[in-house]
Amino acid sequence: GRKYSKYYEVRRANQIVNLFRKYQYIIDIHQTRANKKIIIIIPKITKNVLLFASCFLIKDILIWPSISKKKTVPPVQYAPYGIEIECGVKTSLQKTLKKLTKILIHFLRQKTIFIKDIKFSAKHLKEKNFYLVYEQIKLGDTRGKKLYDFREFDNGSEKFIPLLFGKHQGLLGYKMQEV
Repeated sequence: GRKYSKYYEVRRANQIVNLFRKYQYIIDIHQTRANKKIIIIIPKITKNVLLFASCFLIKDILIWPSISKKKTVPPVQYAPYGIEIECGVKTSLQKTLKKLTKILIHFLRQKTIFIKDIKFSAKHLKEKNFYLVYEQIKLGDTRGKKLYDFREFDNGSEKFIPLLFGKHQGLLGYKMQEV
């Protein structure tokens, strides 16, 4: 964002980023109609952010560095411990809110939520599925076959795991690999 932009959204993004810089821990919660999963997105991978993400009852964690040509970056990366939680509501808003409430209450009830006090151990991460988002899915990548969210796809020349959002401005979704 830019402080003196003529566009409100750009000025607001600047305000939010400056606000985020004042806090160590940022959880940015978004709704998506693309799928029914609740996932964590890590835009900047560090040991601290991995530990922070592992404190939540969310199994799927996406490592998603900026792949945009415009190099837009999620505001949460300006905090030392910043993550995004994407909540799918395709099946039921009430079910999603119930799950998200359970996740957040569990997180807040932990005896220690300060990441520096948590010992880094593979134990924290073993129960998680990690995916690296690396490229947009283009229409030609599907070769006329149907894609399924989070299910490996093989188009004959490449294997990837689709992260789908539905058709939006010619974009089907993104390619991921399990890491």
